[in-house]
Amino acid sequence: MDRLGHDVLRRRLQETEKTLAEGLRVLKPGGIFIATCPVPFWDHRSGSLGLHKDEYHAWDMRKQQLTQLLRAAGFSQIHYGRFMWAPVSFLLYLYISISPKLSVSIDRLISKVLLLNWLFVNQYAVGQKPLSGI
Repeated sequence: MDRLGHDVLRRRLQETEKTLAEGLRVLKPGGIFIATCPVPFWDHRSGSLGLHKDEYHAWDMRKQQLTQLLRAAGFSQIHYGRFMWAPVSFLLYLYISISPKLSVSIDRLISKVLLLNWLFVNQYAVGQKPLSGI
């Protein structure tokens, strides 16, 4: 496989570690693994407002923990970022649809304004399977 993705907070930590190890095993050398999860601040706010089924996810994941999970599993070239600007994500709860292309365009524009970056509700880490050695 060339690419895999995983929402790391949908499972317990031990299951996530096993999933990352399996992802590393099945990826071709140079393959990409993308792990995503909510930003804890926004996860707790949306849960307390009843915007998703669970009050909040099982455990908080911040930049350091998310990137460390990939690094510990054996991935390299780790890149971290945030996505889905809060005002855009809230539109879904108002049953207002927005195209993924427009959402990505808004994210790219907003990400250039550092003062507004705290308003991204999700985060991701991308890791690459080393070209050799695993």
